[in-house]
Amino acid sequence: MKRSELTRLAKLIYAERETSRADLTLKTRLASGYITLLVRRLQQLKWVIEGARLPSEAGRRKVLLHINPDLAHVIGIEIGRIHSLIVVTDFLGKVLSFKKLR
Repeated sequence: MKRSELTRLAKLIYAERETSRADLTLKTRLASGYITLLVRRLQQLKWVIEGARLPSEAGRRKVLLHINPDLAHVIGIEIGRIHSLIVVTDFLGKVLSFKKLR
C-alpha cells in the first residue's frame, strides 16, 4: 500500500463529501478488495469515518464514507483597523467558534 494511494483516496472522499467503497472502486479503477484495505487504513488513522447505510435492492447495503471532521481544527484571523475576527472551524468548515474583538 502506497502513501500516495491513501492520500489520493482521502482527497477523493473529501471532494465527494460522502461516497461508498463501491463508488470509489468505480472512480479509481482499483480492485474492490484493495479499496477496502485502503479505507480500513484510513479509518485506523482516523482520517475517514463511516456514516449512513443506504438501502439496497440487491446485495450489500452501501456504507457512506466521510472525512472525519475532527481530523483537525482550522483557525482564521482577520485583523482590521476597528475590529478583529477570529473563527475556529472543524476540518470540513463547520464553524465551531466565532469571536469579534474591538
